[in-house]
Amino acid sequence: LTALGWMPESGAVPCGPRAGAMVGELMHAEPEVVSPADTVVSAAVQMSVQKIGCLPVMDGERLVGIVTEMDLLKAYVAACRDGGIEPSLDVSVRQVMRQPVHSIADTTSLAEAAARSRRLHVRHLPVLRGGRLAGLVSDRDLRAAVGDGRPGDTPVAAVMATRLVTIGPDGRASQAAELMLRH
Repeated sequence: LTALGWMPESGAVPCGPRAGAMVGELMHAEPEVVSPADTVVSAAVQMSVQKIGCLPVMDGERLVGIVTEMDLLKAYVAACRDGGIEPSLDVSVRQVMRQPVHSIADTTSLAEAAARSRRLHVRHLPVLRGGRLAGLVSDRDLRAAVGDGRPGDTPVAAVMATRLVTIGPDGRASQAAELMLRH
């Protein structure tokens, strides 16, 4: 767990009402699943509707794999590249991007960034310095900061990603997906 940023090196247990819970207490007893015969599209729809990032793949009662958001991106990029998707389905980034954009200042504390991320139900927050994009902080960055023992009042500038890869609103969704996979 230390390597994943969930626990500080000291082994201290993260705070919160469920921090000491066992995995069995937190897991979904009836998880959403797919079979190897299901289509990529049906898996994507199921993940989107359920707001989940992965699906166990079951062959009867046997777990045979897992399909993730990144696997679906790879399939989409490959289908666009190989002509397996109608060109009209490779929409512009403008058609799928989220608006309005919820951003934070580089001086925002880690605690406030985490609270805002939870409140807005977003996993990534663009970080602005002087009104210009300076970085990006993700839920993973915030968890790692907690795991590293950083105080909640630490500015996000200390943990944000600053080597950003961007795309314009007129780029194609397949180009955005390819950039996400590559970087």
